[in-house]
Amino acid sequence: MARGEVAFIGADPAHRPTVLFTGLDPTNFRCLGALLHWPALRVVPNRVGEARVPEVMMNLKEHGFSHIVFTNRLGVRSFLSALAEQGYDEQLLDGMTIVATGAGTVDCLAEGGLRADIVPDDPGTRGILLSLEGRPVRSALLIEGTHAPGGLRDGLVERGARVEELSLHTIERHPELGCPLPEHDALYFVSPSAVRAWMDTYGPSGFSKPCWCMGEMTQHQLTTLGVAAKVVNPYDHTPPKTISTH
Repeated sequence: MARGEVAFIGADPAHRPTVLFTGLDPTNFRCLGALLHWPALRVVPNRVGEARVPEVMMNLKEHGFSHIVFTNRLGVRSFLSALAEQGYDEQLLDGMTIVATGAGTVDCLAEGGLRADIVPDDPGTRGILLSLEGRPVRSALLIEGTHAPGGLRDGLVERGARVEELSLHTIERHPELGCPLPEHDALYFVSPSAVRAWMDTYGPSGFSKPCWCMGEMTQHQLTTLGVAAKVVNPYDHTPPKTISTH
């Protein structure tokens, strides 16, 4: 979607907030209001991760992992592409427990012929770890970007799992970040890295409107920078009725 394009307008736009969405993909956030897509970051290939693909695929072929975790749809798409490029298909994951966060990630897996065995209620690190509570995780392959926080890996290691990460994409500041901001009622952030890029570019004045965010880690990053923020989970399907950070 092009920068500034309205992603959704409800039946009565006058009563829906205009939300400046700073994430990569606004698809699952349309319930929040009239979204203006203004990404703080963009995705680029991670060459280091791509070079590790043959080794990781060999480990998969030898059933080196009991679980595979997909934290976003980008990871699914890049992984399935790598799978095909190496001459494999979805059968390589037979016998593994597939964990996927978010409806979009689940849909991407289904398009590739894969079914998620575990879908956490909360798409964040805490939700994934809670969904695996009481389930033995011998080893896990995490498919996520280089910018992903280390909490998920650390949490699994603490439970005795052998964990390997495969990062096929990374992020960088969007080249258009810094353009004058359009009129908006609220800001929405999906990751700590987007918050940092926004602050580095616009400074404190860029947070003059109420801030909503996805997950406690992103909220913590905003709080650390002195910005009050409210966690608003679009998967609850209950968009905020008022523009307030409290």
